[in-house]
Amino acid sequence: TFPLFAAGETVADATVWLGTEARVPLIVQEPVSIVMRRAVRDQLQVTLKTQEPIAAPIEPGSVQGELVVSAPGLDTITVPVVAVRTAAIGRSISCVW
Repeated sequence: TFPLFAAGETVADATVWLGTEARVPLIVQEPVSIVMRRAVRDQLQVTLKTQEPIAAPIEPGSVQGELVVSAPGLDTITVPVVAVRTAAIGRSISCVW
């Protein structure tokens, strides 16, 4: 078994649009590990799919994307990633005429 992420581990910091926070950590809620041969570990691909910037408001525990884990000869694994903190609507864009 090859461990990739522990439960609660931050996988990325996502940019927040028009929120009180500029960035919000994204985590996996469950441990992520795979069974694979050592010979193909260098071909392992882990991709984060999310729509950035993420529009506020953001609630803790809300799904904000997914991790896609793939390697030759293995089924692709998709794991949801969730926000850790709240990002309320807060910043605004002002125009100067």
